[in-house]
Amino acid sequence: MQLFYDAMFKNQFNGLPICRPMFINIPNDKALFNDKEKFLSNQFFVGRDLLVAPVLGPQIDQGVNNHGKRDVYLPASCGWYCYMNNIMPLGNMVEGGTTVRDFDANINI
Repeated sequence: MQLFYDAMFKNQFNGLPICRPMFINIPNDKALFNDKEKFLSNQFFVGRDLLVAPVLGPQIDQGVNNHGKRDVYLPASCGWYCYMNNIMPLGNMVEGGTTVRDFDANINI
């Protein structure tokens, strides 16, 4: 919850949006303007520290089951940890500037 309050404070104080495109938080990551440009339209930050990479398509599309997986680009200049929920521990640190292939975001309903 603190993350959300920090983002709201920044929004009120200096006009930064709560949900931000990656190039606002990581302006020095040149890959975002080259080979990683496709991730600009399907990933964003909430505040400064939380990267959101939603699954935007159905798990089964045109008869092909992608099992809720997608590629996720982790912007350069810092390390990243996977947060799944309040019960599971954080995963190992992944170096920024990495594309995680077929990240499993499957929703088992």
